[in-house]
Amino acid sequence: MNETRVDYLNGKLFPMILKFSIPAAISLLITAIYNIVDRMFVGNFNGTSALAGLSVCFPLSYMMMAFALMCSAGGSTFFSLFSGQNEPEKMNRSFGNAMVLVCVFEIILSALLHYDVCDYARKRYQSRHPANHRE
Repeated sequence: MNETRVDYLNGKLFPMILKFSIPAAISLLITAIYNIVDRMFVGNFNGTSALAGLSVCFPLSYMMMAFALMCSAGGSTFFSLFSGQNEPEKMNRSFGNAMVLVCVFEIILSALLHYDVCDYARKRYQSRHPANHRE
């Protein structure tokens, strides 16, 4: 397998920033385009209720991305710190801890949001259709 090593300590800073920030910017652009196209199709073919559902879910998905970015930004700070101290074992541990923390946060948030959304939908349905509700 062909391995290429990136030397973070020596080299020009601006090309390195471009190398790592351009893919992140492209992924955000793709997410925005996907959201626009999704709203166009849902609004045209499924109506206003489905479009309202997308409008409710959009901030929740960004909240999940914010938690993931929070954990990964902290992990990258530790990774950079240990890289400067030339401690590869601690570098690997900080990366692994950040990855596990992101996964744990996302699973917990998914479970909480799923529970809250299902509970809200059930209560909303029961309030609109009291004849179909049995206790």
